[in-house]
Amino acid sequence: MVSRVVHYYVMMIQRNVQFLNPLR
Repeated sequence: MVSRVVHYYVMMIQRNVQFLNPLR
């Protein structure tokens, strides 16, 4: 159960990083 939440959270963070990466 926790693994699923962590996976979703990590995916969201990765997506945010990729979106902010070009901005930098």
